[in-house]
Amino acid sequence: MAAVLCGGISKLCQGGCECVGHICLLPSKICGACCEGLGQCCKESRRLVARCCSSRFSCHISVTCILNLPPIILGLSDLPNAIDGCAGSLWLLIFWLLSLVHIVAAFYMAYAVEKDDSILPQTGFQRTAVGGANRMWKLFCYDYWMAAYILIACGYVTWLVLGGAWYAMGSGNMDDDSGSCHEDIMQRVEIAYGFGWAFIFLGGCGLCCSMCCGVCVN
Repeated sequence: MAAVLCGGISKLCQGGCECVGHICLLPSKICGACCEGLGQCCKESRRLVARCCSSRFSCHISVTCILNLPPIILGLSDLPNAIDGCAGSLWLLIFWLLSLVHIVAAFYMAYAVEKDDSILPQTGFQRTAVGGANRMWKLFCYDYWMAAYILIACGYVTWLVLGGAWYAMGSGNMDDDSGSCHEDIMQRVEIAYGFGWAFIFLGGCGLCCSMCCGVCVN
């Protein structure tokens, strides 16, 4: 009887120890899996960025990132005031989202033009252009994502014009009396506004240069 009880207690203790061991190892297993997934994600991201930055669209990517990162930083730093209803901060909120779309679109264009087995749609007829010229044609004439981006770009210009009108009327800090606006909100809007128009002109030049280079892709 005592032997049976001791054997049962021994098995129970052994099972408990194994269970505790599995529980203790669980965080390390989860951490290892997360690190492995994160490492793979970083590896693929690095490969994508390296490929895009070495592509014919690297000029457009550089100009787009340089001129759109400052508005994004300004918009994110003023996000709490936008939630509180500050008009200038709300304008920055929409503006930095549009700026983020420009950066994503720049990398997408580089990836689409450089990729031989392209993600671009097949056209209904044959084009005499080959290689990069053919992919450029598909990108700007048949790609649905590119069509959506063109509409967003038109909205970007419209938002800039509206921002200029609001700024001229002094509406950017109209909620300043309630304390929802930062004291330098108008300066932030001015900086973002300047970068926005600079991107329209310089970004357009960079896009044209990249398109000319993209035609030469084999």
